[in-house]
Amino acid sequence: MSDSPRTRRAWLAWTLYGIACLAALAVGTAGGWLSRSPLIATAVTNTVKDAVGVKRENPFETTSDLTLLVLGCDADYTRGGKRIVRKYARSDMIMVVRLDLVTRKVSGVSIPRDTLVSAGGRGEQKINAYHSFGGPELAQEAVEALLPGVGIDRVIVLDFDAFQEMVDIAGGVEVDIQKRMRWTDKAAKLKIDLKPGLQTLNGYDAMGFVRYRHTDSDMHRMERQRQFMLAFKSAVFSNPLRIPDIANKAVEVLNGSLNNEEILSLAEFTRELPDDSIKIGTLPTVDAGSYNLKVDSTKLQETLEEFGLVPTTPSVARAEP
Repeated sequence: MSDSPRTRRAWLAWTLYGIACLAALAVGTAGGWLSRSPLIATAVTNTVKDAVGVKRENPFETTSDLTLLVLGCDADYTRGGKRIVRKYARSDMIMVVRLDLVTRKVSGVSIPRDTLVSAGGRGEQKINAYHSFGGPELAQEAVEALLPGVGIDRVIVLDFDAFQEMVDIAGGVEVDIQKRMRWTDKAAKLKIDLKPGLQTLNGYDAMGFVRYRHTDSDMHRMERQRQFMLAFKSAVFSNPLRIPDIANKAVEVLNGSLNNEEILSLAEFTRELPDDSIKIGTLPTVDAGSYNLKVDSTKLQETLEEFGLVPTTPSVARAEP
């Protein structure tokens, strides 16, 4: 089942759309900003080119559609609190999204992190572990093994540490927390302890706010991400002098997955989309016991077709007797 139009936009909003707002706000401000933020400099250059009718580079000009694997990653720590020396970490958030650049539609599915799959010569593992085993390449292989017929064009890995720093640079975000939120994950050194009420969250607590899902669903988490995005925009606009530093940190959140031209191109694409052109659902799964899930094979193909990740199978008319 797909979520509401408001929550469909959440995952895009706090990455690409948020960055676009920062870049747009920068246009027309002091030239000193240009040297402080390459992203803003690129945005301003593109705006000037548009104003004088000069064709600017479109990194996706020859592409009709783009399928992205979006990962938000944990980090593991030892019991003493020291970070384990490991190049990659577990993926806490996994989403596959197809951007149709011609019809201007976005569709895709969220993959529960406890879903089991076998890939890369390994036995059955939870899909969130594959990024820690072999980075974005193995995570992509695992997702493609889980979703037959789906090819990933680009992997975007979100950096939660940079996310926290970005919020702190903005001076925190004010949100109205609707319920008590408590959860501890010692392996990820994550402790969420938030009380209901209107309050200003620092980077660490904001990260817990958008990641919390212990007593509710991924849909609730996506709604919190939408709420955070609106609060973050307000924080940024309240002190424009911070924008260059926030823009630089926002690029770090994307972890080098996209260059400046690609960020701005996709940000402009998503910013102009109406709600009814965005359709994001959840991969169908069944309980395999011990907090493990398996793909519901009876619903998989229908789901991939419904959410635009594979072509719709033509119905075969029954032969007349």
